[in-house]
This record gives sequence, C-alpha cells and structure tokens, in this order.
Amino acid sequence: MSEQIKPLNHSVAAIWEHETSDYPDLIKVPMEDGKVVSFRREIEQPHPQCRKALESLNRMHVGYHVKK
Repeated sequence: MSEQIKPLNHSVAAIWEHETSDYPDLIKVPMEDGKVVSFRREIEQPHPQCRKALESLNRMHVGYHVKK
C-alpha cells in the first residue's frame, strides 16, 4: 500500500478505493445546507496517439503468444 496523502481540511471524508492510490479517489464534502457533495479524482489518460501505440504493442504481444 502506498502512503495516503490526507486532505488538510478535516471536514471532508477522504476515500481511497485502491491500495495503490496515494491521493483519495473520492472525497465527500459537507455543505452549509446540510447536503454532502462527492468529488471523484480525475486521472489524466494517455493521449490518443499513445493509445494507438499501446494497442499496436498489445496486438504484437498477443500475436507472439499465439504463434508459440
């Protein structure tokens, strides 16, 4: 498990959904009107050009194992 980096504001509920998460995956913030609003961590995904390269590598990897 990685080290969990906790929020400075103690009124938010920090939720780690994965053992490998360093920052919370989800936080719940109480509001003045009594409601609790949830915020989910946004993780930047690879650029579409990187995805194409990864898909090509995956096809090569699968093809290698099939031909063995």
